[in-house]
Amino acid sequence: MNKSMVQYIAATVAGTLAGIIVVASPIGVQAGLPALTVLSGLRIAAMRTKNVSCVAGVCTPTKAKAVLNVSDLAKMLAVSDVTLRTSSTAAPDIQFATPMSWTSGFQLNLDSFRSVQIIAPLSDTGTGGLAITTNDGGTGGALSFVAGGSLTFPGLDNRLSINGNAYTLVSDIVTLANDMAANPAGNYALAMNYDAEGDGAYPAAPVATVVQGTFEGLGNAIGNLTILDTSNVGDSRDALFGEIGATGAVRDMILANVNVSYSGTPQTNDVVAAALVAENGGVVVNSSAAGRVSVTTGTVGGLVGRNANQNASVSSSHANVGVAAGPSSFAGGLAGLNSAGAISLSYATGSVSGSGDGDEVGGLLGVNSSGGLVSESYATGAATMAQGDVGDVGGLIGALTTSAKFLRSYAVGAVSPANNCKADSPCAGGLVGEDLAKGGKQSYWDLISSGIGDPSQGSGNVSNDKGIVGLSTSQFLSTLPKGFSKKIWAETPGVNNGYPYMIENPPQ
Repeated sequence: MNKSMVQYIAATVAGTLAGIIVVASPIGVQAGLPALTVLSGLRIAAMRTKNVSCVAGVCTPTKAKAVLNVSDLAKMLAVSDVTLRTSSTAAPDIQFATPMSWTSGFQLNLDSFRSVQIIAPLSDTGTGGLAITTNDGGTGGALSFVAGGSLTFPGLDNRLSINGNAYTLVSDIVTLANDMAANPAGNYALAMNYDAEGDGAYPAAPVATVVQGTFEGLGNAIGNLTILDTSNVGDSRDALFGEIGATGAVRDMILANVNVSYSGTPQTNDVVAAALVAENGGVVVNSSAAGRVSVTTGTVGGLVGRNANQNASVSSSHANVGVAAGPSSFAGGLAGLNSAGAISLSYATGSVSGSGDGDEVGGLLGVNSSGGLVSESYATGAATMAQGDVGDVGGLIGALTTSAKFLRSYAVGAVSPANNCKADSPCAGGLVGEDLAKGGKQSYWDLISSGIGDPSQGSGNVSNDKGIVGLSTSQFLSTLPKGFSKKIWAETPGVNNGYPYMIENPPQ
C-alpha cells in the first residue's frame, strides 16, 4: 500500500461525536469539525459502562443515555456470543465510537430498534462473525459508516449478515468480479482495504456484470485502481463497476488515487466513464472517490458516469476527482448525466474541463434531464471550457433540460470563460450554463470566487433566473443561505473554507 493510499484512508477518520466521544484526528482532517447528528443510543466507547444491563450474553440499555465500555464488550466476546439490543423505550440506536477488535470465534450481534452507526474501526480479527439488524421495530434507521468508521475481517471465512442477508466477503477486485459474474444478485462485502496497484491497468470495467445485488464496502478502500481503455468501439463502460441495475446498490465504498482514461476514437458516442460506477440504475450511497477520470468523448463523472432512470440515486457521497473531456461530452465533478434520477446530500471538489464543441460542463453535474433532481448538494471545483467552443458551462450544472430541477444547492468554483452566451463562446452561468427548465429553487453561487460577478448571470441563457441568487463570499461565510435547514447544513469557521456543508456528509 503506497503513501497516497495510506494518507487518503487516514483522512477519512473524523474527530467527534456529539462533542463527547473523541477519536484522534489523523492526517488531512480539518480541525474544528463539529459533531455529527446525535443519535439516541447505546454507545460503545472508552468510557465506563453506564445504564446497560447484560444478562446471559444479551446487553440492553436501561436509559436513553447508555454506554458500554469497549473493553467490557471485548471481554464478553472472548467467552461467548454477545447481542446488543436496543428498543424504543430506552436507546433506539447503536453507535461504535471508539476502535474495537475481538479475536475469538464468537459472534457479535447488533440488533437495533433503529440505526447502527460506526464511526471508528471495528475489526473481527478472529474466526467469528457479525450480524447486524436495523429497524427491528423502528423505521427510518440505517447502517452507516461515517467519520472514518469501518468494519474489517482477517479473511474470507468470517460470517457477516446484514438485515438477515448473508454477505460473501471478498478481498480483491478479481475475486469480486468473478463472484458477481457467477451470481449478479448476490450480496458482497469488502473485507479489508485493497491496493490494486499490483493488478496493472484494466482495459475496461473490471466488474463488467450488471450488478443486481448489493456491494457493501464496509467503509474500506480500494487504492490505485487504473483503467486505460484504448478501444475504438462504442458502448464502453469504464469504472470499477460497469453497470448497477435497478435492484443493485453500492454502499460505503472508498476509492483512492483512481485513474480512469478512455483514449480511443469510438464509432459511436456511447462512452461512459467514472471512478466508481459507469452506468447507475440503482443506488449509490455514502461512497467517495479521489483521483482523475478523462475521456476523448462521452459521458464522464468523478464518481458516477450516468445516473439514468427513476430508480437511480446518488446520496451522501462525494468526489475529489479531476475530470477532463473532449468534444461532445457531458462532464461533471460528481456525475456526467442525471436523467430522471436523484442526486442528494453530495458534493464535488475536483476541477472539470471540456475541450471541444458540444460539451456540457458542470462542477457537480454535466447535464440534468428528464425530471432529474439535484438537492442539498454543492461543488467547489473549477468548471472550464475553451474560449470559442460551443457548449455550456456552470459552477454546479452544465445544462438543465425541460422538467429537471435543483433545490437548495450551491457552487463556488471558478467558471470560465465567463461570457454570457456570446457568439463563439459557451453559455456560462455562475450556477447553471443553460437552464431550459427554469427549475431552480433556493440555490446560490459565489459572485467573487466564480469570476461571474453579474448578479443576473446565475444561468447563462436566462437573465435573473428565478431561484438562483448570487452571494458575495462574505455573505456565504456569514450565515447559511435562505432555505438551508440547520438540520441538514452547518457552517463552521475553518471547515470547508467556511462555506456550508452537510452535517452527515462533512468535507474530507
